[in-house]
Formats: sequence, structure tokens, C-alpha cells
Amino acid sequence: MAEEKILIKLENLSCGYGKRMVLEDINFQMEEGEFIGIIGPNGAGKSTLLKTILRIIPPLRGRIFFKEKDISQIPRKLLAQEIAYVPQQTQVWFSFSVEEILRMGRYPFLTRYRGEGERDWKIIQEKIKLTGIENLFLRNLEELSSGERQMVFITRALIQEPKLLLLDEPTAHLDIGHEIEIFDLLYRLNREDKLSIIVVLHDLNLASQYCDRLIILFAGRIEKSGKPQEVLDYRTLEKVYETVALVKENPITQRPHIFIIPEKFR
Repeated sequence: MAEEKILIKLENLSCGYGKRMVLEDINFQMEEGEFIGIIGPNGAGKSTLLKTILRIIPPLRGRIFFKEKDISQIPRKLLAQEIAYVPQQTQVWFSFSVEEILRMGRYPFLTRYRGEGERDWKIIQEKIKLTGIENLFLRNLEELSSGERQMVFITRALIQEPKLLLLDEPTAHLDIGHEIEIFDLLYRLNREDKLSIIVVLHDLNLASQYCDRLIILFAGRIEKSGKPQEVLDYRTLEKVYETVALVKENPITQRPHIFIIPEKFR
């Protein structure tokens, strides 16, 4: 069996905005091919962590390594050839067509002297077919539903051919059908194409069913990290989310399933 390689490593990472510390002394590493979920209450620093990895905001302390290289030393264009990002908010302030949005996924590979070539268009067509959005290609973005828009932005990220895909609440505001469609796709990409994935999400049951490992952030630090069965115990959930939770085993998947108990039934 081939030895798994460390894809990304965070060492004593502290991050925030200006002088406001959001996360402090964050340490973890990710092996190639893992599917990691970042969970925690609002304001815990989940999105901040992704933005720091992406160099959207600079770390206040500590270091991030990608493939054993200090990420701050990797040119942004080269980093965009390795890491793709689907943000929480996918608002576009101009009238773009779906085709234009998708073509943006090849920008890290183009130069001022070379536009899209045959290989670029082949990749675009392959990813469109993979995500099943062929019928959206000629439409404008503002015409699409929330679920359709999100699949377009996921497709754009895949067109970058990343080694690591970061997603920030990719199913926020979507119905259960679109939630399952997106996470089934991510699971297939992870298992079949060995795509490494870090996803921020609030739905603990989605996190439990799809992720190999969970990291729960609380009070500026990692509260707990491990397999869903290790992280999603009722004591941790009640501490972090300040509510009463019941955790049972899903009889189909043998993963934890969380029930939140309303006050009137306590």
C-alpha cells in the first residue's frame, strides 16, 4: 500500500482581522485524499480559517505548508493551479453567462500570450458533463436557481483541476435534494478521483455522513478532532452549541445522527 503524503499542514496558526484574533494556535495536517469537515458555531472562525489557507487574509502567527512548501512563498497563480475555492457567497455583480463563469476556471493556466486551447476546452466540457450542467451552459447566471448557481461555481472550481478543494457552506439555503446531490458529487470526486476536500458546514448530519474526519472549532481553538464517531458526542455538542442534543447511530451508515431537542420537550 502506498504511503499517504501530507498535503497541507498548519503549525501554531493564529488568524483574524487586524488586531482581532479569531483563531489561536491551530495545528493540524491533512493527508492526500482526505475529506475533512470543519464545524462549529457561528463566529467560531471556520470561514476565517479557509481564507487564511487561501491567503485571502494573512496569518497573524504561525505557518501553513502545502506539499511541504511554505504557502506564503508559493506564487498566487501557481497556488490557484493546486487549490480551488467555492465561497459561501457566490454573488456576481455583473451579468455573466454561465460559459464566462466556467472559463474563469482556466485563468490560472493562461498567459497574456495564450488563451484557451483545445485541452482547456476539453477540460471544461468534461467537468460540465461530470456535474450535469450541460443545459445551463448557454444561460445567464441571474436566470438560475440557487442550486443551479452553486453547481456552476463548483464546476468552475473543478475546471481548475485542483489537488485540494475548499468549500465554505456549499449547501447553505439549498433544499435537501440539492444538498444530497452536491455531497454525493463531492464524495464521488473524493473516492474515485482522490480529490482532497475541506468543507465548512453547519449541518452536522451531512458532516457525519460524508466526511472522513471532523474538526470542531470553539472559542478560538480546536475543541476536538477525529472521526465523526469521536467528535459528535452529546457532551461536546451541548458544550459547543449550548443546546440539548441526542446522538444515535444511523442504522444504514453506522455514523452518528444528531437530534436537537427543543426546550418544550426537555
